[in-house]
Amino acid sequence: MQHINVVDPTAARGSANRLPRATSCRTFLGLGAALAAGCLLIGSSLMAEQGDKVKATMTDVSKDSVTDAGEPIIYLNTPNPEISSNIMTIPAGTTTEWMVHPVQGYVYVLEGTLIVEFEDGARKEFKTGQGFPQARSKWHRGRNDGKGVVRFLAVFFGGKDVPNILHPPKR
Repeated sequence: MQHINVVDPTAARGSANRLPRATSCRTFLGLGAALAAGCLLIGSSLMAEQGDKVKATMTDVSKDSVTDAGEPIIYLNTPNPEISSNIMTIPAGTTTEWMVHPVQGYVYVLEGTLIVEFEDGARKEFKTGQGFPQARSKWHRGRNDGKGVVRFLAVFFGGKDVPNILHPPKR
């Protein structure tokens, strides 16, 4: 077996037997097909280690085309896109300020039950492990009517110097 120097892979140039181009392409395409078939057999489980002992899995959280207020999802058209994220904590029995978002946001509930209350009095409830695209133009606030803390991750798809949250003017 020939050893190839990983620092200088051209070191094997003189002694390598090159296959004709047609054979190389057929072999490459066959290898590609075999790899694709192998990926299909694995399915949605991703192997973290060889063997059956440890597997990494991917679990769907949500797949949405509208926000929790029924608005279509939009992405800000900006020359300076910016993705930001925050973890918000709402103590038991409290609410956030009223807000709207000029940019699209996505919320994933880490702990507790988050209630999103809209200005018209409608409410939506999201439990630990649920995610949703956040309302943009409808005034809303977060509520924690439970006995424990509510924590959620909010990710905003905005732009540099564009605010993620707007609150009503102070009276």
